[in-house]
Amino acid sequence: MGLEQVIDSIIAEGKRSAQQLRKEGESTGSKLVAEANLRAAALKEKRRTTAKEEGELVRLRELANAELEVSRRRLHMEREVLEGLLERTKARIAVLPEKQDQELLRSLIKANEKGGATIYANARNRLFVQSITSLKYGGDIPCMGGIIVESADRTVRLDLTYDTLLEELIDTRLAKLSQQLFPARSA
Repeated sequence: MGLEQVIDSIIAEGKRSAQQLRKEGESTGSKLVAEANLRAAALKEKRRTTAKEEGELVRLRELANAELEVSRRRLHMEREVLEGLLERTKARIAVLPEKQDQELLRSLIKANEKGGATIYANARNRLFVQSITSLKYGGDIPCMGGIIVESADRTVRLDLTYDTLLEELIDTRLAKLSQQLFPARSA
């Protein structure tokens, strides 16, 4: 074997090795590209899922905010209606016919003067209250009507003014009144 043959043999062997390396490189490159494509697809799907989840969270948050705003507005409207009702009730009490006012005062005094020593009323009802009770008249009080009965030692004071009775009625009946006026709320 001559030198040329050895060189040709080495070149041929080099070409085979180069082809083998190229094939292995292409195979490895194809595998790497395929793996990269898989990773990219997985990452793309993960980002799509994350974006979808984030979009759903944003939608739910906006929905909750809208529901909260509706609730706020509804409560504001309900409060305005209840306050209007309270004001109309006070206005009706303020113009209560004298006979009806006196009947109410008579029943309040009759039911509560026992054990009392002093009675208070508003200036409008002073003469009437003094005429139907034996209790000492303690003075005029600023109120829509009604009475305050006080014990002799002043340790017990029973506030039966229309103002206080109305406040207590509203406080104890507010939930029931609210349900009657706004039945959709309890559903």
